Amino acid sequence: MTKIRVLIVDDERRSREILKGMLSDYCPDIEIVTMLDSAPDARDFLKNNPIDLLFLDIAMPKESGFDFLLSLEKRNFLVIFVTAYNQYAINAIRANALDYILKPVDHDLLIDAVKRSKLLLENNSGLESYFNSSNQQINYFIDHIQSKKQSLESISIPFKNSFEHVKLSDIIYIKASNNYSIIFLKDDRKALVAKTLKEYSEILKDEGFLRIHKSYLVNKLNIHQLSDPESLSLKVSNGESLPISRRRHVTIIKEIEC
Repeated sequence: MTKIRVLIVDDERRSREILKGMLSDYCPDIEIVTMLDSAPDARDFLKNNPIDLLFLDIAMPKESGFDFLLSLEKRNFLVIFVTAYNQYAINAIRANALDYILKPVDHDLLIDAVKRSKLLLENNSGLESYFNSSNQQINYFIDHIQSKKQSLESISIPFKNSFEHVKLSDIIYIKASNNYSIIFLKDDRKALVAKTLKEYSEILKDEGFLRIHKSYLVNKLNIHQLSDPESLSLKVSNGESLPISRRRHVTIIKEIEC
């Protein structure tokens, strides 16, 4: 494909220049169309200038990156958030399967994010569907953050060519599968997701999920019973028996009984 047309929107000049330099050094498939310091300027620019990828700062004066995205009638480009936002918001971004890079920008993470974008843009047949799905995720995420909810209620899970918001209460457990995770749901569906179990442990650690084993993360709401107080296993609501780590056995039992 031709070079990826990129717009950078960030109110901090130094941040824009650093990102521009890193993209020039490490991402040869990128063409930086322009860099802007405000949402109104970016909105005017996009009226007549198509782009493929937007690097967007979240915390900007007068109009945030969130407000800017919501103001656009059509978003037919990919978005990568570049932010120093708080950990709760980062967890919400990750839970909604959105792409982001933390400031200060790490060049390896930047390269990975651009590679993911390139793969999506090259898949022309499913791109429009992906844009629609991605925009729904972004809207859902922004609504969650702006309503100041302090706990996650759902996460985005890929099914075929789109994402679905799944309530945390409908997740029974998550199983590690190399660098992927398999999410098991109450309706007997399961999904293979390109996130490690460690990532899900971090996202869901304050949402009632227990890491009972190196390969299993379980929703406390869906633990049916301990097979036996001395046993190294437990049953979940779909009838399956899952192993408990010997090393963490006592701690896990206490947390389950709370």
